[in-house]
Amino acid sequence: YFNENQYPDEAKREEIANACNAVIQKPGKKLSDLERVTSLKVYNWFANRRKEIKRRANIEAAILESHGIDVQSPGGHSNSDDVDGNDYSEQDDSTSHSDHQDPISLAVEMAAVNHTILALARQGANEIKTEALDDD
Repeated sequence: YFNENQYPDEAKREEIANACNAVIQKPGKKLSDLERVTSLKVYNWFANRRKEIKRRANIEAAILESHGIDVQSPGGHSNSDDVDGNDYSEQDDSTSHSDHQDPISLAVEMAAVNHTILALARQGANEIKTEALDDD
């Protein structure tokens, strides 16, 4: 469901909750309040997942920046741009989803970033070994 739409409306969240409940409910037993999935739980799952994706992208951008590579951050700014922290606080969550990439493009882009990070890490490890040999 998340791959289809990262910002489901109330009706879709209710549909997702009902689908989850249908899967976890055992025949002849009623789900307890703790076990039952609600639309609020679905809302929180989606919000947490969006937040985690953004957090990981920011970490990857910081790693690349530490290697001198300029990348576009999830907020649409380059990590070398001077950005006031208040720019993001004024943005309403309901309007911010219109410019998000589709999940497949995002996954391809993140895979490319991960590949670059691994290559840089290998390069850094080789430089460290060479420097250690030169010091002796």
